[in-house]
Amino acid sequence: MFDLIFAGGISAALLVYLVWAMLRPEDF
Repeated sequence: MFDLIFAGGISAALLVYLVWAMLRPEDF
């Protein structure tokens, strides 16, 4: 159960990071 929540948290964080990266391409 905890593993699913942990994996979900990582997936959500990765999605947020990808969206942030697309919105701020000048930082790369």
